[in-house]
Amino acid sequence: MMALASDAKRARAGSPSNLEDMQIDLDNLPPVDPALLNQLSMRLSDKLQIFIQDVPGTIIESRLLTDFHYAHACQTSERVRQAILYEHVIQDLKRENDLNMSLIARKYFVEICKDPQIYQELQDVRLLYSRFCSCCYHFIQSVNEAKRNSWCLSLAHIINCFYLNSSISAQAGDKYSLDQQLLGRFRCKALLMVSEMGTVAFTSGEVSSSIVIGNDYIVPGLKAFSLHPFAGDDSILEKVREEWCQCLDQSSLTEDDSDKLAD
Repeated sequence: MMALASDAKRARAGSPSNLEDMQIDLDNLPPVDPALLNQLSMRLSDKLQIFIQDVPGTIIESRLLTDFHYAHACQTSERVRQAILYEHVIQDLKRENDLNMSLIARKYFVEICKDPQIYQELQDVRLLYSRFCSCCYHFIQSVNEAKRNSWCLSLAHIINCFYLNSSISAQAGDKYSLDQQLLGRFRCKALLMVSEMGTVAFTSGEVSSSIVIGNDYIVPGLKAFSLHPFAGDDSILEKVREEWCQCLDQSSLTEDDSDKLAD
């Protein structure tokens, strides 16, 4: 819940479509010069072309690029995408110190956002995009930790990723989230690797390390499986249970180690 609240805070911060920011007197702007309006139209068109051009092959997830790419890929309404496009053009104009043109663009942006449904959808998309970025961050970190054989950290990141991704799917549908099946397969791999680390540590006499791995990583991992199960998960969970049961049955624990397990 704290992560989602943080997402909401980030989504609101610096957002040109906040209601407070919309309380500027745009209605009393002088009539728009047709030439300026044409320039604005060209700016919007140019920005759109930049956004929809082919994504470089090195980018594996185009939805990460901007909130516009995310909204476009998720097939949000045309008016919402238009509002997002205006936001980007407004920011470009401000960076160029073209305040006159930015005010004109702002006027049209606010007109779009006067529709409560459009405004709410825009806020929802922004929040979903923020959450999606966090989700992708955890997935990338999980993969990177796996490459370094840091499977405990990899499992922790993939679990965070899975919770975020599931919340996105529950709120808006699968087209707004990452592939759940892909995450599910990687989650299985990470859990099996961490379980193996724990049992190896246990049989090697490193009971304390094994307990830490179990409590801090395996137990939360099992909980994530139970909350968001997939077909095939049962066999993975059964394998983990069998590994630990076999490990405990074959071990000759000292009294001190038995006390640690009891605790």
